[in-house]
Amino acid sequence: QLYDAKAGGWRDLGMLDVMQIFGRAGRPQFDKSGEGIIITTHDKLAYYLRLLTSQLPIESQFLGSLKDNLNAEVALGTVTNVREACAWLGYTYLFRRMKTNPLVYGITWEEVIGDPSMGAKQRSFIIDAARSLDKAKMMRYDEKSGNFYCTELGRIASHFYLQYSSVETYNEMLRRHMSESEVINMVAHSSEFENIVVREEEQDELETLARKACPLEVKGGPTDKHGKISILIQVTVEELSLFSFSLSPGTFLS
Repeated sequence: QLYDAKAGGWRDLGMLDVMQIFGRAGRPQFDKSGEGIIITTHDKLAYYLRLLTSQLPIESQFLGSLKDNLNAEVALGTVTNVREACAWLGYTYLFRRMKTNPLVYGITWEEVIGDPSMGAKQRSFIIDAARSLDKAKMMRYDEKSGNFYCTELGRIASHFYLQYSSVETYNEMLRRHMSESEVINMVAHSSEFENIVVREEEQDELETLARKACPLEVKGGPTDKHGKISILIQVTVEELSLFSFSLSPGTFLS
């Protein structure tokens, strides 16, 4: 099992992780064969056996990051309109699984019967993502022509791997006149930091850092999740040393 910070608990190792680990056994240039051993509880044994024998298919998670990936393609110039975006989506594992197991992706059997090629649903996914990106000002989408035009914000988000949800947060919180403390607090609300949690054993050091090492006001204080992130950002900029392992810049920035 692995600890999932987002879920706040332990979860089973996924089949993709298992296959990645097994793939390290028996490299062709060194060995003629390789062995992989799964050590698990008896109640999980049937689950992993079904996965290993491909009885349980691996589904795509691409829909959750479609906006970010579409923005990246538009920023690169490889996708310039809805037609090209649909062709691009047609090469993904998501599209293959949509045709094989449509119910998982919110596609009804009525839609499958009316559109066996999934062209309409494919176009619908792209248009929904394009409208969201246009609303976030990450690109411009011309409804009439179907053309995409990259914006500077979208290009920055693509180059620096900023998630669409973070840009949405910036658009909501950004104002014409903001103090440096408010800017750092806005950055602290980025979705990239969603797995950061406030731990009890860190409180003393966070309070000391907020009081003595942070030149700017810490919104929310050290007991608040976003306050903790604000402290760590300031400490990282100031290049100060940290004692708690979980607070070290390497752990935080990763």
